[in-house]
Amino acid sequence: MISRSKIIGIDRHPSGRGFSAVVMRGGEVVFRRELMSTDEVAKTVLDFEVDAVAIDNIYELGSVGDIRRFAGRLLRAELVQVTGCPKDGFLPLSKIGKRIGFSGGEKLDHLRSAEVCARAVAAGIGYVVKVYGPETRITISRKRRYGPGGMSSERYRRSVEGAVQSLVRGIRSALDARKMEYDLAIRKGAHGTIGASFTVYSPRDCLFGAVRQIRTSSVNVKITPLYTKSFEYMPLLQESTKEAVKRYLIVGVDPGMVTGVAVMDLNGRVLSLTSGRGMTRGQIARSLASLGRALVFASDVSPPPDMVTKLAAMHSAIVFFPDNPMRTYEKSEISERITNDQGIVVGDAHQRDSLAAAFKAYSFFRNKLEQCMSHVRLSSDRVDLEEVKALVVRGYSISDAIARSRSMPKVQPQAKRVRVNGERERVRVLEAKFEDLRAERDALVEKIRKLGSRIEDLEEEVRLARLEYRQPRPLEAYELERRIRSLLDEITRIRAEASLLKSERQALKSTISAIAEGRCIPIRRSRRLTEASSRPPMVVDGRLVIYLESVAAIDNEGEAALRGLGNVILILDRPPGAEVQSRLWEVGVPFIVRGNGDGSLVDDTLVVEKESLGRMIQAAHSAMEDGMKDRPERIRALFEEYRKERQKETLRRGSLSSQELPL
Repeated sequence: MISRSKIIGIDRHPSGRGFSAVVMRGGEVVFRRELMSTDEVAKTVLDFEVDAVAIDNIYELGSVGDIRRFAGRLLRAELVQVTGCPKDGFLPLSKIGKRIGFSGGEKLDHLRSAEVCARAVAAGIGYVVKVYGPETRITISRKRRYGPGGMSSERYRRSVEGAVQSLVRGIRSALDARKMEYDLAIRKGAHGTIGASFTVYSPRDCLFGAVRQIRTSSVNVKITPLYTKSFEYMPLLQESTKEAVKRYLIVGVDPGMVTGVAVMDLNGRVLSLTSGRGMTRGQIARSLASLGRALVFASDVSPPPDMVTKLAAMHSAIVFFPDNPMRTYEKSEISERITNDQGIVVGDAHQRDSLAAAFKAYSFFRNKLEQCMSHVRLSSDRVDLEEVKALVVRGYSISDAIARSRSMPKVQPQAKRVRVNGERERVRVLEAKFEDLRAERDALVEKIRKLGSRIEDLEEEVRLARLEYRQPRPLEAYELERRIRSLLDEITRIRAEASLLKSERQALKSTISAIAEGRCIPIRRSRRLTEASSRPPMVVDGRLVIYLESVAAIDNEGEAALRGLGNVILILDRPPGAEVQSRLWEVGVPFIVRGNGDGSLVDDTLVVEKESLGRMIQAAHSAMEDGMKDRPERIRALFEEYRKERQKETLRRGSLSSQELPL
């Protein structure tokens, strides 16, 4: 039987700020606390690994959505309402406390109320609350007829199936974007998808803005809410369900447009075999609730479909699937064998596939389950065989499973212990242990064989990959690589040029804007003075400004051109020589030698700020005036130096003549 040895009872605090909680283990209180939040209660459930959460009214947890979220965090623990259910009526918690002998029927405080809830569940009083979420179905189908026949029928078929497939992808993307949970069943066609069905585990109003109904000439999209129960109540000790809660189940599922479900117990007996169009996870879970607790969900293909893994996650169950998808003849043989042994009628291929999956899972665990029966029979303590089998399926060894089951409190009166005496009984125990070890050895040998086969496959893949890598590449590949590198270099060069042109364009825009505003002046560069005289003049502060690269020399023609231009100032890129400088100043022409920071050059045009140019003109005038002031003194100094040199030369010649006279 499914034991509830660890129970937490909770009761809403009168202040409404949290819950009072009491944890019981084996009938003893091991934890008490007040004012716990819902998150703290859920964490305590996981920390103590409790089997049931007892409460006097589930709506103390909040709204229907809050109850669903809380139940989803309990994992394997059951939510139990101890005061009754809507169908059978309710009892006050004080009367339940008196019934189990905990109190005299008086009103209880919050901590004692939580303890009464826990003890009531331990005594088998209460209703297990099965929580189910809302469901909505989205059906995508083609129109009833493909249209006119003839040569266009196949083309029309391809168009319709392609439209259905495109809609399926779009709806799937929309649901994934909103992180909605759903199941998808697709009916494939020769050219795409014939139809599909989404089962969305959300209410209809959550789909507004994501999916809408469509009816066109080729496809239909229909959205239908599935009205299901939010909660289902199952009494803990009702005779009609007593056997069900004791059972652990192996469930085979074949999902699709038509879903098949087969349910077996741990003895290999088929309890249910059904199939239906558009079965949802909620419908499957509700059908299993009356049969027992799902322990294994099995599939006949590898890897298992999403519905199988999600069902296993809902029930905290194990997923079983074969190494390779089962063959059709193998599934037919299994269904025929079960039909002959148990008289089960297999209605369709979906029932056959689900039954084969469940039987395959049972066959995988069968040896262990039979060993559990022999070990339990030889055990000196009374243990729950169903619980031992479930623990072994979950991965416990048989000895550990028996010890764990032995430590759980017994709901039924304990039977007399059977004392094992004599050599015969000890031999039986040792033989059972030997069979257990041999089975484990066989399983390990089989696992090693599979791993060896997998290693060989991987080594072969590596060898083929290396051979493929070592094959010489054709000349076209090298030519393509060369062209790719050349194109990449060309792209890099073009990008650099584009970046340079972009920066130049930005600078040019700024320059044009400054010229338009009158802050800057453009001056065209001339090659010769004669060329400058023929261009439209650029006058700044009453002076004609001429821009030249340099002036190497000034002949009579150049001097005449400068005098003819009048009041002139030169802008030069390179400084002139001393003779040219003196000649310019004699003519009365100042000059400016442009530095790196003096304006910007756009092609052959110098763009310089008006204020900066004025300052440079004043500096050039000052330099020319200072140079012309010093000119007379420098001429006088030159004449004086020349006179002295002539005197020295005369004296030297006179001394030489006197030395040449005869004695």
